[in-house]
Amino acid sequence: MTRLSALFSDPIGFFTGLLISLPAILIALTVHEVCHGLVALWCGDGTARSMGRLSLNPFKHLDPIGFVMLLLLGFGFAKPVQVDPRNLKNPRRDMAFVSAAGPLSNLVLGFVFSLLYFLVASNLPYGAYFSTAAFSDRFLYILVQFLQTCTLMNIGLCLFNLIPIPPLDGSKILYAFLPARVVWKIRPYERYGFYILMALLFFGYFSNYLSYATLGIANGFLNLWVAIF
Repeated sequence: MTRLSALFSDPIGFFTGLLISLPAILIALTVHEVCHGLVALWCGDGTARSMGRLSLNPFKHLDPIGFVMLLLLGFGFAKPVQVDPRNLKNPRRDMAFVSAAGPLSNLVLGFVFSLLYFLVASNLPYGAYFSTAAFSDRFLYILVQFLQTCTLMNIGLCLFNLIPIPPLDGSKILYAFLPARVVWKIRPYERYGFYILMALLFFGYFSNYLSYATLGIANGFLNLWVAIF
């Protein structure tokens, strides 16, 4: 169930979730885009730097539609970092590296946040309710929700952007493995990619599969921490 459907069944929980999601989204999108720009710079292209996209200011990276999608659906995107392939040392290979940097950064963030979530959640008083808990414990409850959201948000953003449909990062990674003649045949159809994604998300099954995959990876991380600690 998306946050949007929760608006009618649990409006208080809906708006509470939005407030907790906002900083999680800003962190996930900012790191994602900055990593794109940094890898592009390391590979020889300084376009992102010249456009101010290596900034940790999240408002330089927000795409309105992608931001709303993340708030309501849990999957979305930021304003793409511009890369000039002519400046890259090995354009075909380096574009794949640049594209993979964003999703990989989110997966790493999800891994780190899952550890923080596990450590904080382990200190919550068992069986206590938020309304009757002490102030310090209430803070822990909110922190746990935030860390859980950060974990799921980053893993979900990673998986969503790895879908090999333009304009997502997965399509650019895929291009590195396809023959050049095939890529040139595909490019004229890239403008339809966004509409294909919207259709897939609208019908729900695709979103459900992404949600299951996100939860599966998050549970895998948590099981790892349980085994270690």
